[in-house]
Amino acid sequence: MGLTHSRGALPGLPARLAACGLAVEWQPLVTTEPRDEAALVGEASRLIGCDWLVFPGRSAVDAWYGHALPALRAGPFASEAVDRLGRPRAEGGAALAVIGAGTAAALRDRGRPADLVGGGDALSTARALVAATRRGERVGLVQGALARPTLRAELE
Repeated sequence: MGLTHSRGALPGLPARLAACGLAVEWQPLVTTEPRDEAALVGEASRLIGCDWLVFPGRSAVDAWYGHALPALRAGPFASEAVDRLGRPRAEGGAALAVIGAGTAAALRDRGRPADLVGGGDALSTARALVAATRRGERVGLVQGALARPTLRAELE
């Protein structure tokens, strides 16, 4: 059985297919690769000072914690503001919002629980986030340049 989604997109499906006697092979149609260091730091630096960071998927979590945050910490923006982005909300860090349970699991795997878990789609997540934020709070969306514009449009 060939699967064309990313490995984390449909938890449990490979095991269910294997239980039916099917061999599972992945051939994702889309891959996520980090941008060059300068572009990555430039994009990520715009999130410094945000009260909320929104992750629309597992790849955004992986890109943030695996590439963007380390690049910010090592680059010219290394400061208390950058360190704050890596801390839990209870310790003065940014609050984290995710679209659904899979992305929340990816955050937990990185040692951070989500402060807000949406209903699995852009519209419900945007509505929940608007209800949870206070006047004047800044919200940063962690997503790639080729991501669907749905969540951004809903948040705006």
